[in-house]
Parts: sequence; structure tokens; C-alpha cells
Amino acid sequence: PSATPSATASATPSASPEPRLTISPMPTASSSPSAAPEPSETPRAASNLTETPSSTPSSSPTPQPVCIDASWVAAEHAGFEVHSRASFERVLCYGLLPCATHGHVVAHRGKLITMAELCESEQCKHDMMWVNGVQHRRSHLMPCDGAVCLTTLDGRVSSAWKRIENVIAHKLLRTHVSVIAEALTRIQLCSASREL
Repeated sequence: PSATPSATASATPSASPEPRLTISPMPTASSSPSAAPEPSETPRAASNLTETPSSTPSSSPTPQPVCIDASWVAAEHAGFEVHSRASFERVLCYGLLPCATHGHVVAHRGKLITMAELCESEQCKHDMMWVNGVQHRRSHLMPCDGAVCLTTLDGRVSSAWKRIENVIAHKLLRTHVSVIAEALTRIQLCSASREL
């Protein structure tokens, strides 16, 4: 069945003089409240990236951090971390790539998927470690292992709009235009609640 738009947008005044756009989902007959995912031994994959866009967000109230092995980030991208402090999280490890959280996005044969989705079809190891993100301005330095390339993108919110956002950001970052990378990095850092 095709999803129909069920969100309304409204301008919400904030402390700053600029209005902020807030998306408020309207209940539909097929919608149900979603609870925050609980950690489990088996990774839960995000939805297929080719899904039809829906304007109803399907995010969890407390998104999990989406990051890469903090020791690798510190060694390869010192000073370009996304978060001021690393966090200790469950990760998936594929081949020779640095380990990453379940919702971290990789490019697999040209298609953007999460680590959890990759590990459904490929052999991965599970581990726990300190993780942090890499700023978009360093996306051109992310490693590949065969047909799998690490990105600076996240899939922490499993929605069609987030997947579309990632595809657009990935294409823009692949242009290697520094002004674009800097603008996307500013958005990334604001989203991560870190001051520039």
C-alpha cells in the first residue's frame, strides 16, 4: 500500500528571531506509536533504502549514537571529530574497515545502506568500543574494503526522508567542492549539538 502524507508543518517561534519549522505527525489509521529500540544481541537493520518517501517520521525518541571506532577517528581524523566526547557503544566490524555502530551508513556497490543491513548479507563481528563521528569535510578520506566504503553519514533515523537526505548529501560530498563540504559539516555539527 502506498503511504499518504500525514504530517503538518507549523512555524514555531524560538528564542532567536527566526521561526523554526516543526513537523507534527497526524495520526493515521495504520500508524501506531513506536517505542525506543532496546539493545539486543541481534542487530536490527534499517528499512530498505529504496522505500517510497513518507512524510511521517518514524524515528525513535532516543536515537542511538552513529559513529566509528574512536581510536581510528583520533588516529586518522584528529581534530575533525563530530562529538566532543566519544561514547561506548555496540559496533559491527566488517573486513578491514574500522568498526562502526549499527546505524552508520556505508556505500555498498554504490547503494547507501547501514552497517546492520550490510551485516545481514556479509560476515561481520560484533564488539563494544568507544566511538565518534568524522566530519563531512573529511568524507573524501574515508576508507573502502572492496565494494564497501565507509561514509560520514548516519542512518540513526529510519525514515524515507533521512535516506533521501543521505543520498543527496553523499552525491554532494562526492563532488569534492570544499564550500559544499563545509556547509554540510556545519549542518552535521549543529545536528550533533556541537558548537563550531
